[in-house]
Amino acid sequence: MQKYLSQNGEDRAIESIPLKTLDDYISAFLNTGRKKDGSEYSYASLRSFLSTLERYLRQKNVFQGSIFQGIHFQKCRSVLKVKKMLCGPSKTRDFGEITEAALDHLYKTGYLGMSTPSALINSMLIICYQSFGLKTGVEMYTLRWKDLQVGVDEYGKEFLAYVALPETASPNIQWSNNFLRVYATSKNPNMDPVALYRMYAKKRPDDMCEPKSPFFLAYNPRASSYDADALWYKTTAMGIKALYSTMNDIRAQLCIIRRH
Repeated sequence: MQKYLSQNGEDRAIESIPLKTLDDYISAFLNTGRKKDGSEYSYASLRSFLSTLERYLRQKNVFQGSIFQGIHFQKCRSVLKVKKMLCGPSKTRDFGEITEAALDHLYKTGYLGMSTPSALINSMLIICYQSFGLKTGVEMYTLRWKDLQVGVDEYGKEFLAYVALPETASPNIQWSNNFLRVYATSKNPNMDPVALYRMYAKKRPDDMCEPKSPFFLAYNPRASSYDADALWYKTTAMGIKALYSTMNDIRAQLCIIRRH
């Protein structure tokens, strides 16, 4: 855990970090942490890790409660609960390799792009998977609006970055190469990650563009794709089952393309 903290710019010892900030870090680790072979940790492994951490904090006399109940570490428990729910044999596999030809085909057919609410959601899921390494429904479900942001590099080129900073971090981000990023492209707006992100922001309710807002929102069934001012999404998060269903559909589309 200390290595993970150091990689994220946190050099304090675990016992010296305020509990709220530690909850931010640990919940992020539960979401994105991987074994050396790139596979996810099991629910049992993550729960065991939290139990070990709890004992460590007690030994250091900085926390005498339980990580698994009480007012502290609520984010950790929330992530762990979702992990437990999704650890069955039906857990969605990732999309596999996505070629430029496959993307081009999906954009041309309208499955990706910004022409409809579903195409825009599909595009954002692909960006999160392909550019930022988010491979599971859990990671997509717990993603927050603040975690993806548009930036400009020293050459004036725009990019979309996966920031995923703790909530206690300064809002004035100092951009560096440590953030995963994907650059804007001028060849086709429908395939431009920055343009897609901005369209997604435009089609969200204003109060769902707060830092803590869920990134993926439920569809607004009353919205028309032909109304330029319509909000395509509701003020509620897309459910975990709906996210997995959408990801399954994307994977099925990619499988069809690979067979031809």
